Amino acid sequence: MIAPYRSSHRHTFAVLAILLPALLAMGVAGRHPQARVSPRTHEGLEKASAAGHFVLIVMHDGRFAVRTPVAIPDPLLYWTPYMPTDEGLPPGVHFLAPWARERLYEPASQSGYLILYSGAYGQIVDYVRVESQP
Repeated sequence: MIAPYRSSHRHTFAVLAILLPALLAMGVAGRHPQARVSPRTHEGLEKASAAGHFVLIVMHDGRFAVRTPVAIPDPLLYWTPYMPTDEGLPPGVHFLAPWARERLYEPASQSGYLILYSGAYGQIVDYVRVESQP
């Protein structure tokens, strides 16, 4: 009397054992990428540079601090509205100051790129895009 039910349940579970992992894999593959949100610290908004050589902390008043975990000889900070290239500093670059550990810097414009430049090597070490803050 219950043998037909057992048979149908066995077939149903066999199909689900194959179908559910396949549906799960398709669901994971079809997810939309999550937007990366920069972490906010008590100081301000934290942004990592392109190659990870420094971290930019944008304060609530628009000024920013730069922290670098790597030793860079003769570090200099530049500000430009144009994206840097491998050829060197882009045109329209503004020298901000030599890098100092506990110093706050004023941006030269509302949005652009902050460039960490090694004066000793004469090349761009890293850069980060900085958007205007609301």
